[in-house]
Amino acid sequence: MNWKNALLAGFWSFAVGTLVGMYAFIQPPFNILCSVGALLLVIFFFRKFQTRGIRIAFVLLSIVYFILFIFMMSFYLYTIQMQP
Repeated sequence: MNWKNALLAGFWSFAVGTLVGMYAFIQPPFNILCSVGALLLVIFFFRKFQTRGIRIAFVLLSIVYFILFIFMMSFYLYTIQMQP
């Protein structure tokens, strides 16, 4: 894996993790768009990169970005609710 592939995997996994995280916070008609967008990005990534190592890195980074997004949004919504 070279630097270009690593940066692309990081970018695409950030996009997928963010879209999956947004799925939990958006109302029902629009959350389907987030899940379909994430699915299309995953299909595009898996077609472009055939090696097993970069695919594993992509999935792991997507999970990490998803957890970070959920944590940050929960913290943000909590602080908004606590203001007088």
